[in-house]
Amino acid sequence: MKVIIVGAGVAGPILAMLLQHKGFSPVIYEAAPSIPSGGGGVQLSPQTFKVLNIVGLAERAIAAGQAQETLEFRSEPSGRVLFSWDIPALIRAETGWPVCHIRRITYVRLLVDAVRERGIEVQFGKKVVRVEQEGEKVRVEFEDGTEDEGDLLVGCDGMSSDVRELVFPPGKEHYTGIIVIGGIARRHPSAVPPTVLQVFGDAAHFLSAPFSPTEIGFQCALPEPRVSSDRWRSIPPTTTQGQAMLMALPQARWGGGPSRMIGEATSAYRHAVSLREPLDTWHEGRVVLVGDSAHPATPHLGQGGNQAAEDAYHLVRLLCRPGHIPLSPPELAAALAEYTAVRVPHAKDVVASSIAEGRVRVLAGPEKCKKRDEALGKSLAEGRWRDVVRRMRGPFEGESEI
Repeated sequence: MKVIIVGAGVAGPILAMLLQHKGFSPVIYEAAPSIPSGGGGVQLSPQTFKVLNIVGLAERAIAAGQAQETLEFRSEPSGRVLFSWDIPALIRAETGWPVCHIRRITYVRLLVDAVRERGIEVQFGKKVVRVEQEGEKVRVEFEDGTEDEGDLLVGCDGMSSDVRELVFPPGKEHYTGIIVIGGIARRHPSAVPPTVLQVFGDAAHFLSAPFSPTEIGFQCALPEPRVSSDRWRSIPPTTTQGQAMLMALPQARWGGGPSRMIGEATSAYRHAVSLREPLDTWHEGRVVLVGDSAHPATPHLGQGGNQAAEDAYHLVRLLCRPGHIPLSPPELAAALAEYTAVRVPHAKDVVASSIAEGRVRVLAGPEKCKKRDEALGKSLAEGRWRDVVRRMRGPFEGESEI
């Protein structure tokens, strides 16, 4: 059963490896001419490692990034440490897998390399411009005039998904009113264990996490009510524009790490955080969506790629339920319908939580910030971190079904 996957970011390669593992024949097409070189980092949580472990890739991914040990929250207005605890280590103890951070380009290259090592075809520079369904086949046409035909088409091509645009109601894209300016800096030798640091200010937030023994990533969130079309752009910090952008950040004047990292940035980007209206149904005939193409979330929880891994797991699990390949039309329809039913409620919860987290991070006004800081310290001390563990446990407990 041939599965055409559109998108070679995070979701597409993971899905392709799971499908091949269970006897399907996947092929990946990516619109970009090559793996994009810009961007910051991604958080890999236990649910991703559970899924990657099915295809023998979990330990390789962990080794390519940095496993975290400690989480620290600080208040910039008061100068207090709100919370400092080895929550990432506790998550690892409870789930068996760490919380890691890794450069996005490193992670995507690892996944694409692993796909190619398994003999799965990956083609870049293949933008989908037409999708047709006829009988038990689905045909895609690319911008270069070439075509392909398969038994199932999966859109794994992100928030600006061509597959979604061509087959599903696209939904309006809207700006959330928050910009994130981030980058990567040199990580200085330190006796401090790998730590995820969050500093909460007045209408400003700073987050950092090491990616490796030599690099640390950071991002600064700020409210910006003016609608921005500049959704994502890399800006070299060595340029006049890059220097001006970074030095204008309020976080550039915060002590205790933020100012140093911002001042020593070796790469930088600007991200106007946007969303697209969610879909209630992720499949139409022999076309189905996975990851951000179906349910884009804001970056404030670091769960985008992790939710995509969960999507891929459940889709393959349900495609395998009949116990044979190929699936009959009724079996395929039932599998895709159940996939939507299983994933939509959970994805909507994650999207809503990510939006709420962003609003908390950019609260403005001394009184609001004071109440927020008190609530953050109290809630984490009283066990809010267990809610985080629950969200990260992943698509299965015990043995995988695939």
